[in-house]
This record gives sequence, structure tokens and C-alpha cells, in this order.
Amino acid sequence: MKKIIPIIIVVLIAARFGIRWWDSEHTSVENIPALQKETALISCDQPTRQFGAIKASDGVVEHTFTVSNSGTAPLVIVNCDGGCGCITTEWTRQPIAPGSTGTVHVTYNPEGVNGIFMKTIQVISNATNNPLNLMVRGEVE
Repeated sequence: MKKIIPIIIVVLIAARFGIRWWDSEHTSVENIPALQKETALISCDQPTRQFGAIKASDGVVEHTFTVSNSGTAPLVIVNCDGGCGCITTEWTRQPIAPGSTGTVHVTYNPEGVNGIFMKTIQVISNATNNPLNLMVRGEVE
């Protein structure tokens, strides 16, 4: 009996350390998918479009920006605000899956403008790095 008691104590101590190891390895937040926070991240490789010299008489100029979702949740673009009536926008309306791309199409109307222009378009979305600013610039001759 005296020999069994030390063996039981050693087994209990080993079991306790084994449980602690198991808990630390298998119950951290990183190992529980339901607790991981998924987020969308929006970016644009070329956020500025330089139109150069344009003539008002030639009418509107257009450009399509490609935006990417480098996050882990679907990206939803809610609005694209050009800040004035000379800018109109169209954008991808359906959610953009992680790792995928969408578009923001910008039209600039130079009617009544003379000289240098620089217009910022705010892309409002559910991304954690919201908003994304795009820019169109040039000179109306």
C-alpha cells in the first residue's frame, strides 16, 4: 500500500499538467472559429486617375477603378460620393467576396469648368478601413 500511494500521487500530478497543456493548446480564441472576428478590407492599387488635358467641348471623361477585398468577410459598398454634380458614380452592388474584386465607375463632366480639377470620391463600405478615397484629376482647356 505504501508503494501505491506515491504512484497515485505521480499519476494525479501528471494528469493535472496534461489537462493544463490540453486546455492551452485547444481552447484559445484562435482555435475557435466562432470567436474569430471576420472583417472586410477595401483597397485600390491605383486610387488616382490622371486625365491630363481635356476639352470641355469633348464631353465627359470616364474611368473604372478596381477595388479589392483583402479581408475575411464579404465587402459591401454602400455609397460612392463625388461631392459635386460634375461627378457621377456606379459601383458593384453585390457583396464582394474575400479575395475578389469589384469596380467603381466614375464619370466627370467638365462642362462650365476651366482650369485644373481634382475631385475626391469617397467609397463608403462595411470595411474596417472605411472610407476609401479615390481621385480623378486633370485640366480643362
